[in-house]
Amino acid sequence: MSYQVLAILGAVGIALALGDILMKEWSTGQSASLLSHHAWYVAAILVYAIALSVYGFMLRRADFAAASYSILIFNMIVVALVGYIFFPDRLSLVELAGIFLGIGSIACFTISRY
Repeated sequence: MSYQVLAILGAVGIALALGDILMKEWSTGQSASLLSHHAWYVAAILVYAIALSVYGFMLRRADFAAASYSILIFNMIVVALVGYIFFPDRLSLVELAGIFLGIGSIACFTISRY
């Protein structure tokens, strides 16, 4: 997998994390009006649709397993950081180790292709 494909898959993972954040905002239901409350939901669905469309096109250029793992790792990192900074979510040492092992697995997938 080339670094260009990995960068695009990283952007897809980050976009999916943005969709997760928008969905979290919608699920808390603290918007002032019903219209703005539904806007969070619609925005999340649009972000998910665009990100998964790009992912579908990237599957032509990357192995399925490597592409899927790349997106998941980028998504986990962004969601963990946002959860730590903006929400009262704290990760355990085991969860942090899992993220670092995931990063290592992507490195192994990328290196093994050269």
